[in-house]
Amino acid sequence: MRKLNIVTRLVLLCVVLLSFLIGSNLYLNRSLTNSADTLITESEIVTQMTTANAANRAFGDLKYWLSDLAASLLVRSEIEAEESLEEFNLALDK
Repeated sequence: MRKLNIVTRLVLLCVVLLSFLIGSNLYLNRSLTNSADTLITESEIVTQMTTANAANRAFGDLKYWLSDLAASLLVRSEIEAEESLEEFNLALDK
């Protein structure tokens, strides 16, 4: 190293620092891409869970109104049961 002049040392230092910069940028770019893919997957899972929760809620409503209809034979219970069935079928289709 003592035989190299100052310009050569500076150029060598710049090359080393530039290679570290390029390497860190490549690593961060790959990490960000993986994080973005993970977020997309999580978003899809949340959407599926929301749809499943809506179907579960619609099924619970349907059970309630069918039980009420069986016990009381009211027109309102029949209408609500039919609406709950339609909502449940829509949730299942999703």
